[in-house]
Amino acid sequence: MCLVMAKQCSKCGNQLSFFKGILNNICDDCQTKIEKEEERLKSERDAELLKIKIDISVNKTISDNQINILKKYDKKQLLDLFNEIFNQYETDGGLEMNEIITLSKMQVDLGLSNGEIEFEEKVLPHILLKIKNDISVNKTVSDEQLEILRKYDKKHILKLFDEIFNQYETDGGLEKNEILTLQTMQHCLGLTNVEIKFEEKILPHILVYSIRSENKIPPSTIHFPDNISNIILKNGEEMHYATSVILKETRVVNLGYVGGSHGISFPIGMGIRYRVGAHRGHINKQERMVETSRGFLIITNKRLFLQPFPGQKPMSLPLNKILSYHCFENGIEVFKEGREKGFFFQTFTLGSPEIFGILLEFLVRNN
Repeated sequence: MCLVMAKQCSKCGNQLSFFKGILNNICDDCQTKIEKEEERLKSERDAELLKIKIDISVNKTISDNQINILKKYDKKQLLDLFNEIFNQYETDGGLEMNEIITLSKMQVDLGLSNGEIEFEEKVLPHILLKIKNDISVNKTVSDEQLEILRKYDKKHILKLFDEIFNQYETDGGLEKNEILTLQTMQHCLGLTNVEIKFEEKILPHILVYSIRSENKIPPSTIHFPDNISNIILKNGEEMHYATSVILKETRVVNLGYVGGSHGISFPIGMGIRYRVGAHRGHINKQERMVETSRGFLIITNKRLFLQPFPGQKPMSLPLNKILSYHCFENGIEVFKEGREKGFFFQTFTLGSPEIFGILLEFLVRNN
């Protein structure tokens, strides 16, 4: 006969009934105490979370002490808290800057991923809208705003930059503080001239503002590729702008012989025939724009000249010899005194013809 020893409660040591011992190792009284204790702790945690949520929602900031407390909670509780605070901020209208900073600190310090908080769908649009409105209205960008923007990918930053530029442009020509704001954003957020379409969109406004307000062309730094030979400037000459071009000029082009003959022909032997009759025809010629050189078109305070690529020809036009010029989408045509036909400089950068037009208008007038 086999005897089964009765089990004892692992908490209080009291003997458990046979069936209780099989199912559990805790007596009913201890189980009740444990459940009550868990309920008490849960109530305390709920109360703690509620207090933190109210404090963050009202004060719109989160302290390091609150962060340390929250780190004790599991991810689900933290995500619930984050969403509740976000929803509270959102019900008050668009997020304010201190609310954005608070949510950003919560996300980073509590290790919440963009996917977990649905960042791009819920949070980012509020952040970008708030920053855009503030920069557009105040016409300045703060270190705090730049620090926030550095966390986001370039796609969102470029979209924001374009929207702010468009807002400034709708008010007319860009003012000095608007230009400085855009330049600060470009420099601090690592945006290239190509990415923000600097020559097409920003530089014309810079030139117009400087000419209109200060009656001068702002200084510029110009970089040339290695295959461009050393540029020799005249005494007192300053470069203002340069871009790669193809020089095209009007030339008479021989398109070939057109015409023929009529009459009769007869053989004279060895497979050769001789035609008797009139011969009619002519050389077909036509004026066309043809490429005559390539290089960098440079405008200075004294002249417009082509610094050629190796094997190409140079060209120079003193500003006081320029009779007229016409800007096109793909280049600029310039007419020189004493020359019937113009020079056409085909450009490759959008905005370049407009820039040359702005500079020529000012420089020719002042030469």
